Amino acid sequence: NGIYYYAQIQTDGDNDPTPGYRTVEFNVGSDVAPDRSYRIHVQSVESDPSTAISGDNLVLVKKGVVTINILEQPPFYLGDTITLKGTNNDSKYVYLFMTGSNCQNKCGNDLLYIKKSDPANHVIQPFMDSISYGCIEEASEFTAIEVPVKSDGTWEYVWKTANVPINPGTYTIYASSVPINACCIECTCAATAMIDITLEEPCFDATITPEIITKPIECCPSGCEVTSLDEVLLEGMACGFPHTGSGLNTTNELNMWIFGEEKVGNEKYVNAKIPVFNDDTFKINLLDYLQFCDLKPGVYTVILQHPMYNHKFDMVKETDVRTPVDPNQIWMVTSYPVDWSKLFPLDGPGYYQGSQAVSEIRKFAGQRLIDDKFYYLTFTLVDNRIPTAAFTASPLIGNKPLEVQFTDQSTGDGLTSWAWEFGDKTVSTEQNPKHTYSEAGTYSVTLEVLNGNGDKDAVTKPDYITVKSSLVKADFIGSPTSGAAPLKVQFTDKSTGSPNNWFWDFGDGYTAAGVKDPSHVYQFGGKYTVTLSVTLGEEVDRMVKADYITVVGGPQPTITPSPLDPTKIQLYSGWNFVSVARTLADASTNASVIFKNVPTGGHAIWSYDPYYQFWDQVLTNTKIEPLFGYWIYSVSPNTINLTFKNDPVQAPPQRNLPNGWAAVGFTGATPATAKDTFSSVKSSWIYARGFDNARQQWEPTLVNGGQGENTYLYPSKGYWLYMENAGSLAAIGV
Repeated sequence: NGIYYYAQIQTDGDNDPTPGYRTVEFNVGSDVAPDRSYRIHVQSVESDPSTAISGDNLVLVKKGVVTINILEQPPFYLGDTITLKGTNNDSKYVYLFMTGSNCQNKCGNDLLYIKKSDPANHVIQPFMDSISYGCIEEASEFTAIEVPVKSDGTWEYVWKTANVPINPGTYTIYASSVPINACCIECTCAATAMIDITLEEPCFDATITPEIITKPIECCPSGCEVTSLDEVLLEGMACGFPHTGSGLNTTNELNMWIFGEEKVGNEKYVNAKIPVFNDDTFKINLLDYLQFCDLKPGVYTVILQHPMYNHKFDMVKETDVRTPVDPNQIWMVTSYPVDWSKLFPLDGPGYYQGSQAVSEIRKFAGQRLIDDKFYYLTFTLVDNRIPTAAFTASPLIGNKPLEVQFTDQSTGDGLTSWAWEFGDKTVSTEQNPKHTYSEAGTYSVTLEVLNGNGDKDAVTKPDYITVKSSLVKADFIGSPTSGAAPLKVQFTDKSTGSPNNWFWDFGDGYTAAGVKDPSHVYQFGGKYTVTLSVTLGEEVDRMVKADYITVVGGPQPTITPSPLDPTKIQLYSGWNFVSVARTLADASTNASVIFKNVPTGGHAIWSYDPYYQFWDQVLTNTKIEPLFGYWIYSVSPNTINLTFKNDPVQAPPQRNLPNGWAAVGFTGATPATAKDTFSSVKSSWIYARGFDNARQQWEPTLVNGGQGENTYLYPSKGYWLYMENAGSLAAIGV
């Protein structure tokens, strides 16, 4: 720094090692520039300067060296225990921090992502005034792990990633001799080293062979041993476990659940742990877990549960951990929203069986903070000699009066009769009846089927239908209800129950949200169906008045619809099939931004993968893109506001589609015919179908080359598109 420093010393007089000897320590701190020579000058202090003895030398100060390595070999999975080690000859501590795609602070955070001082975990957070090397950018958010250097100059840190709140991805880990951050690596002479590491998503896959098993199965006289079926193999891969030793590592396990449509033989369910080998494979024979001779024909669901990152099952049977509080009831318990939350009863009064239990598990697995991964498989036991009763119904829950459609799914040759009991003292002998529940309550439903030989079977689904008393009841009047165009109609809300939100559909393509008593002008002749949806909290009711308004005369409607506002997506109560009309702004592409204000009622948001033909859950960091269709549930009417990228030179988006069904979106602001919308795949698409979000029903199927190809498609809507051949769908608006 241009300043001369002086010290006056006195030499030793003990002749050790020589007369007049003295050792002086020269300390070089981290604030001294590296790789620089310093001149050390010494001279004796004499009263007569001419007799002074002097000498000097140059001292070269070099920067110290820090190294970092990973003891284990890749691949690395989020949840692994990873050993970081290296050397440091520059300071007494090594400071570890990392950056990556999921780190909020671009300058780095501690490896445990605690992001604040935590002495128990050796996490430090230097204050602004303690960072004196110019490394101040984002310093208030910077954290690092302090690791002591051993006497031999080595250091080691065991990084347990099981509970670190980060996603799979590639991260850069820094080791520094002083607590600087990644934005200021060159700000000081601190010795630093870095290494990249990729934390992969644990793999998980499984198959059942065979998937269809046909009875009769030859059994021994006791009826409990299978002799004509050697094996039903359940096998697959499950990686991401810490491995020790060799061979079968029984400390690493998957959790297996088996549910039938009712019971599983004589049991309500089957639960067992499956060991995973050190090569990440597993293989079991289901005959070791099930007595197939005792199983009724039908579909059985096998659920495999991987503990994932934290190596802890988030859903377990109550007795796996403690004695049940109620000795007559065993619960499925979970770690979310709080530890030991009750999910549903597995045994005892009100226990869930079959599809009811599987449905609850699917709902639980779809929650954002659950890291366990669930894999669902089925096998089918077929015996057409005897009937097997089975059925579904829709809807399963709603306000009274609730009309429910029951659908027979029974199997067996020569079925001749069906006997339904709906749980409210009413019955039916139709195969696929409709039934209206007029009173609130929970109802069990029974179906008994009979074949021509007199063989019969029955199935009961306990507490299957739930009917609620609505707090609100939608109703309205309009005046006048007929007249010449243009006809102005004043609508008046007559709903009961004090609703706090209203959504009107006037039947001519126009709507009104949040207005209690709107007026609307009908420009064209025709009959119009008017719908009012009212909400109070999560309570929703809808009144539909078909052909309520009659308009005579008036001009003919324009052939081309007017442009719509693509920056707004209007959601209705229930499921909505939606899309974004343009490329979103960079800061507004994640699902967490787009859908953050939608009251989903706990439902997951879904997209469809046409290549693998399965539903893929939309997560918080999922990028929302044009040309994709998304399914989202809204408890009440809601509006999503979008911000598009303002780049006039951006290329219009396109999307490659395989043959088969795909969920696609409409691009642009002006409605266009199906023929124009799908012109880039005109020789490949066969069918298209939209969903009427307001009425919660499917729209007519459009056929390529038929009259339906001139039907208009609209911005912000999603559509099913069936591709006979693979093709590239191009946007018609940007």
